[in-house]
Amino acid sequence: MLYINKSNSECYDFENGIDFPPGEVIESEATSFVKRKLKEGILGEVNEEELQDEDEIDLNKLTVPQLKELAAKRKIDIDSDDKKQEIIDKIKAGV
Repeated sequence: MLYINKSNSECYDFENGIDFPPGEVIESEATSFVKRKLKEGILGEVNEEELQDEDEIDLNKLTVPQLKELAAKRKIDIDSDDKKQEIIDKIKAGV
């Protein structure tokens, strides 16, 4: 499975030797560390389709959580009160 570190800090699974740099997508097993960080909101799951270029993705078909993960991966700041279209616009603009 692919995971993204949604925080601004590096996240390291010492038991399994896996480094999760901020905003980077890493392939990993669903270890106890990964499961805990998913629950804490530090890590997020990423689908293969989200890794394609935004031109190839129909952003309107993604859910708000998927859009937020994509924005986090691309280090795009999203406000908690941003609406779906605002998030899409920010992703397209790359800001």
